[in-house]
Amino acid sequence: FYNPFMRYVLHLDTSIPQDDFELLMIDNDLKDKCLINHMNKSIEKSMYKINNYLNKFSSFTQKTNLAKKLISFIDNLIDNEDEWRNATWNMTIQLIQNVESIGLQLIDLSNPFISINNHIELFVNTQQFENTDRSIIILSDEKLNWTFFTISKLDKYLKKYQLNSHIVNLNMKQMPKKEIQIVFRHLNLLNISNQISTCVYLKHIPNSDSQWSTDGCYLLSSNITHSICSCNHLSTFAVLINFQEIIGKIISKIGSVISIISLILTIITLIIRRRMDINDDLMIVRTILHINMSICLLIAQFLFLFGIDQIQNKFDCRTIIILFHYFLLATLSWMFVDGIELIIALKHDFKIDRIRI
Repeated sequence: FYNPFMRYVLHLDTSIPQDDFELLMIDNDLKDKCLINHMNKSIEKSMYKINNYLNKFSSFTQKTNLAKKLISFIDNLIDNEDEWRNATWNMTIQLIQNVESIGLQLIDLSNPFISINNHIELFVNTQQFENTDRSIIILSDEKLNWTFFTISKLDKYLKKYQLNSHIVNLNMKQMPKKEIQIVFRHLNLLNISNQISTCVYLKHIPNSDSQWSTDGCYLLSSNITHSICSCNHLSTFAVLINFQEIIGKIISKIGSVISIISLILTIITLIIRRRMDINDDLMIVRTILHINMSICLLIAQFLFLFGIDQIQNKFDCRTIIILFHYFLLATLSWMFVDGIELIIALKHDFKIDRIRI
């Protein structure tokens, strides 16, 4: 078609298939080739555009090609540092949810799908259970109809949350029968003197902002370079740095050791005295009460000293807590019995007929 007034010729290329033509138009739209001020486009407007395509995702025939274009577009958004300085926490959540939605749209495909970008790596129904640089490794036996992706560089925009790993999202069509273990490589070497790793997941709260939570996730093991987390559900996971007061921890350990040594010396002294007072029945009873009370308190101190940090295994943690509280209650019970015995001793020594308690 020739326009004599505007002096241009419009050529209509009918050789391009309809599906390819739609992808071409989407590619132009995402790259803003038709806009003059595309560099000033905000993240909010970009997210709105992504959501628009995700709502129509099921109607496209070339889903894998569309998914690659959308992921590439989101990956480029992460590089826009100027915009991310003013972005809110909700925009970060929306970005993660958009990538998650793309993976779920492809989970029913018969062929595997892989999309590797600078900051986003998406794997759907593949036999690859780690990203390219092995900073995230999934340890699970259930690998059918599943999708996971990793996102990097968001730690630079979320400094207040003290992220020390890439963000990983894992989804399956069915809930796993066993707990899923994830190996995270630390972004920064862990200072074991005052830092500990904390396994968290992104908890979505109705009518409120999403937040990091530790429910259902716990730390199996950790060193200065890696942490292994175990979780009993599917979500978006990461490792945070948790600063601990190492001085207070050392003081409590030293206090427990001193208490244990003092209790052992007390028990030895009471046993010796019991053998010396073989003719005084009242003293023998009081000595036995004190020995039992000291033994219960000694066991409680041992449980605190060697078991307070055993939180990796849920059964071991519960067992230690139950025993610790039991021996503390036993100590208080022996103190109560000792108080009754003291009243009886006072009545006997002072020959009091009636004591008002």
